[in-house]
Amino acid sequence: MDVGAVYEAYHGQVFGYAFRKMNNVQAAEDITQTVFMRLVEANRNGQVWRGKLSSWLFQVAHNLMVDQLRAKDARHELLEERIPAEMGVTVEGIAQRQWLELAMRVLTPGQRRVIEMRFFEGMDTLDVAAELGVTREAVSALQFRGIAAMREVPGWQ
Repeated sequence: MDVGAVYEAYHGQVFGYAFRKMNNVQAAEDITQTVFMRLVEANRNGQVWRGKLSSWLFQVAHNLMVDQLRAKDARHELLEERIPAEMGVTVEGIAQRQWLELAMRVLTPGQRRVIEMRFFEGMDTLDVAAELGVTREAVSALQFRGIAAMREVPGWQ
Protein backbone atom coordinates (compact mmCIF):
# COMPACT_ATOMS: atom_id res chain seq x y z
CA MET A 1 0.00 0.00 0.00
CA ASP A 2 1.16 3.50 -0.81
CA VAL A 3 0.78 5.19 2.59
CA GLY A 4 1.73 8.55 1.08
CA ALA A 5 -1.15 8.36 -1.37
CA VAL A 6 -3.54 7.37 1.42
CA TYR A 7 -2.28 10.30 3.48
CA GLU A 8 -2.80 12.72 0.59
CA ALA A 9 -6.29 11.38 -0.03
CA TYR A 10 -7.54 11.35 3.56
CA HIS A 11 -5.50 13.60 5.86
CA GLY A 12 -7.76 16.61 5.26
CA GLN A 13 -10.90 14.60 5.97
CA VAL A 14 -9.46 13.02 9.12
CA PHE A 15 -8.27 16.42 10.36
CA GLY A 16 -11.67 17.99 9.61
CA TYR A 17 -13.46 15.22 11.47
CA ALA A 18 -11.16 15.55 14.49
CA PHE A 19 -11.43 19.33 14.49
CA ARG A 20 -15.25 19.25 14.37
CA LYS A 21 -15.29 16.90 17.34
CA MET A 22 -12.52 18.43 19.44
CA ASN A 23 -12.90 22.08 18.39
CA ASN A 24 -9.16 22.45 18.88
CA VAL A 25 -6.59 22.71 16.10
CA GLN A 26 -3.72 21.23 18.12
CA ALA A 27 -5.79 18.25 19.28
CA ALA A 28 -7.01 17.64 15.71
CA GLU A 29 -3.43 17.78 14.38
CA ASP A 30 -2.24 15.35 17.07
CA ILE A 31 -5.07 12.93 16.34
CA THR A 32 -4.50 13.12 12.59
CA GLN A 33 -0.79 12.48 13.05
CA THR A 34 -1.44 9.50 15.33
CA VAL A 35 -3.97 8.01 12.91
CA PHE A 36 -1.44 7.98 10.10
CA MET A 37 1.35 6.74 12.37
CA ARG A 38 -0.91 3.80 13.23
CA LEU A 39 -1.56 3.27 9.53
CA VAL A 40 2.19 3.05 8.90
CA GLU A 41 2.55 0.56 11.78
CA ALA A 42 -0.39 -1.52 10.57
CA ASN A 43 0.97 -1.54 7.03
CA ARG A 44 4.41 -2.52 8.31
CA ASN A 45 2.82 -5.39 10.28
CA GLY A 46 0.99 -6.61 7.18
CA GLN A 47 -2.53 -5.79 8.33
CA VAL A 48 -5.21 -6.54 5.77
CA TRP A 49 -8.35 -4.38 5.73
CA ARG A 50 -11.57 -6.30 5.35
CA GLY A 51 -13.68 -3.17 4.87
CA LYS A 52 -13.02 0.28 3.55
CA LEU A 53 -9.70 1.77 4.58
CA SER A 54 -11.38 5.13 5.16
CA SER A 55 -13.68 3.52 7.75
CA TRP A 56 -10.62 2.17 9.56
CA LEU A 57 -8.98 5.62 9.55
CA PHE A 58 -12.08 7.32 10.96
CA GLN A 59 -12.57 4.60 13.57
CA VAL A 60 -8.99 5.05 14.78
CA ALA A 61 -9.56 8.81 14.93
CA HIS A 62 -12.80 8.28 16.83
CA ASN A 63 -11.11 5.97 19.35
CA LEU A 64 -8.29 8.45 19.89
CA MET A 65 -10.77 11.26 20.52
CA VAL A 66 -12.71 9.12 22.99
CA ASP A 67 -9.46 8.35 24.82
CA GLN A 68 -8.56 12.05 24.97
CA LEU A 69 -12.01 13.05 26.19
CA ARG A 70 -11.97 10.37 28.87
CA ALA A 71 -8.59 11.56 30.08
CA LYS A 72 -9.87 15.12 30.08
CA ASP A 73 -13.00 14.04 31.96
CA ALA A 74 -10.82 12.46 34.64
CA ARG A 75 -9.23 15.88 35.21
CA HIS A 76 -12.53 17.71 34.86
CA GLU A 77 -13.23 20.58 37.22
CA LEU A 78 -16.71 21.86 37.93
CA LEU A 79 -17.78 23.98 34.97
CA GLU A 80 -19.45 26.50 37.23
CA GLU A 81 -16.07 27.33 38.78
CA ARG A 82 -14.25 27.70 35.47
CA ILE A 83 -16.72 29.70 33.40
CA PRO A 84 -17.64 33.20 34.53
CA ALA A 85 -21.35 34.07 34.50
CA GLU A 86 -20.71 37.10 32.31
CA MET A 87 -19.89 34.76 29.43
CA GLY A 88 -23.59 33.96 29.19
CA VAL A 89 -23.24 30.35 30.30
CA THR A 90 -26.22 29.27 32.35
CA VAL A 91 -26.51 26.54 34.92
CA GLU A 92 -29.28 25.07 32.76
CA GLY A 93 -26.96 24.96 29.75
CA ILE A 94 -24.27 23.25 31.82
CA ALA A 95 -26.84 20.77 33.12
CA GLN A 96 -27.99 19.98 29.57
CA ARG A 97 -24.43 19.34 28.44
CA GLN A 98 -23.75 17.14 31.46
CA TRP A 99 -26.98 15.21 30.80
CA LEU A 100 -25.99 14.72 27.16
CA GLU A 101 -22.55 13.44 28.14
CA LEU A 102 -24.17 11.00 30.58
CA ALA A 103 -26.82 9.92 28.07
CA MET A 104 -24.20 9.22 25.39
CA ARG A 105 -22.45 6.84 27.79
CA VAL A 106 -25.49 4.52 27.96
CA LEU A 107 -25.43 3.91 24.22
CA THR A 108 -23.76 0.99 22.51
CA PRO A 109 -20.75 1.99 20.41
CA GLY A 110 -22.83 1.61 17.23
CA GLN A 111 -25.69 3.71 18.56
CA ARG A 112 -23.28 6.37 19.82
CA ARG A 113 -21.52 6.58 16.46
CA VAL A 114 -24.81 6.89 14.54
CA ILE A 115 -26.12 9.58 16.92
CA GLU A 116 -22.85 11.51 16.61
CA MET A 117 -22.79 11.30 12.82
CA ARG A 118 -26.49 12.14 12.40
CA PHE A 119 -26.90 14.94 14.94
CA PHE A 120 -23.44 16.36 15.66
CA GLU A 121 -21.92 16.01 12.20
CA GLY A 122 -25.18 16.62 10.33
CA MET A 123 -24.89 13.59 8.07
CA ASP A 124 -28.00 12.04 6.48
CA THR A 125 -28.85 8.36 6.90
CA LEU A 126 -27.50 7.37 3.48
CA ASP A 127 -24.11 8.98 4.17
CA VAL A 128 -23.93 7.39 7.62
CA ALA A 129 -24.80 4.00 6.13
CA ALA A 130 -22.10 4.36 3.47
CA GLU A 131 -19.49 5.47 6.01
CA LEU A 132 -20.26 2.62 8.40
CA GLY A 133 -20.76 0.02 5.69
CA VAL A 134 -24.30 -0.88 6.80
CA THR A 135 -27.78 -0.47 5.34
CA ARG A 136 -29.91 2.63 5.72
CA GLU A 137 -32.36 0.52 7.72
CA ALA A 138 -29.60 -0.48 10.15
CA VAL A 139 -28.72 3.19 10.67
CA SER A 140 -32.38 4.01 11.34
CA ALA A 141 -32.68 1.15 13.82
CA LEU A 142 -29.51 2.16 15.68
CA GLN A 143 -30.72 5.76 15.80
CA PHE A 144 -34.19 4.76 17.06
CA ARG A 145 -32.80 2.45 19.75
CA GLY A 146 -30.19 5.02 20.76
CA ILE A 147 -32.74 7.78 21.22
CA ALA A 148 -34.99 5.38 23.14
CA ALA A 149 -32.08 4.51 25.46
CA MET A 150 -31.27 8.20 25.96
CA ARG A 151 -34.89 8.89 26.94
CA GLU A 152 -34.46 6.46 29.83
CA VAL A 153 -31.70 8.58 31.35
CA PRO A 154 -33.10 10.77 34.15
CA GLY A 155 -33.43 14.37 33.05
CA TRP A 156 -34.76 13.74 29.50
CA GLN A 157 -36.58 16.83 28.25
